[in-house]
Amino acid sequence: KAATQAGTANTQYMAAKEQNDAIQTAQQIAEEQQRVTAVDAAKRAADSAVTAAETAKDNAAQAATAAETARDEAEAAYMMAMASRTDSATAKAEYEKAKAAAMMARTAATDANTAYMAAKMAAEGIMDDGTAEAAREAQSTAEEEQEKAEMAEMTAETEQGKAETAETEAMTAADTHVLSLFQAANGAHVMDDANTPADEKAAHVTRVGAAMATIASATDGNQAASTVASALWSGDTVDDPTTDADEFVEGTFSFTVNIAGNTAITSELKASRAATDLNGDGDTDDTGEARIIQTARMIEDLGVFRGYDLWEDDGDADTTTDRARAIVFTNKQQGDDSVLAVVGGAARSVKGQDVAVGELSNVRSSGDTITGVTWTPSGEAPLMGTLTCGETCNIVLGENGAVTTITGYTFTGSRATVEEVEAADAGQDDDYLIFGLWLDEDTTTTPNTNTFGAFASGGTAAPVGDVITGTATYTGKAAGAHHMTGEGVNWFDGDARLTANFGPATGDGAAGTVSGAISNIRVAGGEAMSTPIYLGEADLTTDTATFNGAAFMGAATAPGADTHEFDGTWSGSFFGPSAAVVDDPETTEDETLAAGALAPAATAGTFGVTKSTGTGDDEVVESFVGAFGAHKE
Repeated sequence: KAATQAGTANTQYMAAKEQNDAIQTAQQIAEEQQRVTAVDAAKRAADSAVTAAETAKDNAAQAATAAETARDEAEAAYMMAMASRTDSATAKAEYEKAKAAAMMARTAATDANTAYMAAKMAAEGIMDDGTAEAAREAQSTAEEEQEKAEMAEMTAETEQGKAETAETEAMTAADTHVLSLFQAANGAHVMDDANTPADEKAAHVTRVGAAMATIASATDGNQAASTVASALWSGDTVDDPTTDADEFVEGTFSFTVNIAGNTAITSELKASRAATDLNGDGDTDDTGEARIIQTARMIEDLGVFRGYDLWEDDGDADTTTDRARAIVFTNKQQGDDSVLAVVGGAARSVKGQDVAVGELSNVRSSGDTITGVTWTPSGEAPLMGTLTCGETCNIVLGENGAVTTITGYTFTGSRATVEEVEAADAGQDDDYLIFGLWLDEDTTTTPNTNTFGAFASGGTAAPVGDVITGTATYTGKAAGAHHMTGEGVNWFDGDARLTANFGPATGDGAAGTVSGAISNIRVAGGEAMSTPIYLGEADLTTDTATFNGAAFMGAATAPGADTHEFDGTWSGSFFGPSAAVVDDPETTEDETLAAGALAPAATAGTFGVTKSTGTGDDEVVESFVGAFGAHKE
């Protein structure tokens, strides 16, 4: 019985064992199926994350490339703005924004690529025979890296938008004139009337263009229309503060441009329009009614010539009522051994002195301590010294270093006696050239009448007598304005080259000829034109430094014709001390020219050409008006 029971038990055990083995096998199969399913799902999810990360990486790279393109375009706009004398300051600021945005976009693209590579590595790390837990961890890593890549993509695209916005702003700045003459010429002050279908700005530009076309062909090359220009360093003269004479701050420049003998645009403490009622008070006494603002904004060099932007402000809130403008180029230098003489002031020292805004000059910086400051108390000669900040202070500087606000500063400085200060030798630099452009608007007419022109002059005129022989070549720079119907008024610059043939010393009064060309003309900083403006041969006459002739550009209208694609006039003068002068310091008699003497040192002049095509509403007028300065090679 026991054996029977044992056998039965053994049979049951074997059956149970077989059943248990079957259960365990089924469980293992189920677990394996679950593992395979989990690994497969993790792999698919990770691959999906990798694909999304790759897309984000590619989009981020495209955004970074677009941002860099926008950066390059913004830089090109900045370069163009500098070349064309437009709003380069704003263009540069926008370029810097685009540059920073492009850098951020590229960094984001790099981060997106790094995330993509990490996601790809995580996905590739999922093994078919690996655990489900490991697969899910790899999947999670891939998805986290996908999220990083997509965030980087968003950053890159945001920075792309910033760069492209900056590019647009830079290009706008490159088209925005900062020189007041060109601002006015292009109607920056003109408001369109919503009640009329006319474009008032375009009409204004058209009137300026018409004035340019008229002056381009002025009789005898008189583009200056009687305008006279001169330059002066304050140190070239001795100032006496005890008189009512004009006073100048040491180290500043003074320009005067008298337009057509009527409008004087000056940079330092001088009246402007004579005998005109600027503020409408019923009289023509300009005292206190007008002042001249010299912006001190040097525009890009033209060789040895430095440029200045001058504009007239009538002193009231409405700055559109008086719009005389000039751009001046000059190589004027301060005279040697010239110092500002102090007259009418005893020695004086002060410490911790309170000062007022109108008493300060030569304030060229801000901070707790400002050195090199001039303080001129009312009725006294100037003192030199230092501004020192108290516990709290504030100073605001306007144009040309003028102090507009000051609080919390005190002045410490001194003034020597008259005997201790060297008087100015008035050793002026009269060997200089000055040339440029002017625009004047008569606001008493409706619409306003515009007059436009160029001017050229120098410090010392040079006679041209028949005893000066041979030839001389003069090279230098030219600048001017260009207008075409339907377009604005834009800057141009170029190279000037003239050849003077003074002829043989015949003694018959013949003084030879002069001719030349303005080449490499660039309008608004663009590519140099292949066609020059020719300055046709002009006669020189005995004992006069002036000359004039025809100017033209392009081909003749017919073989042997005197007319060309562009026609106009030009004129000029010789300047500068010449070795031709025999100077005897022992006599006060007028000196004479020596036979075979050298040519004058420099020449300056104006020129203009214009053309017209079509008729009526289809007429297109294009004009160039400019001036040049050149020195003997």
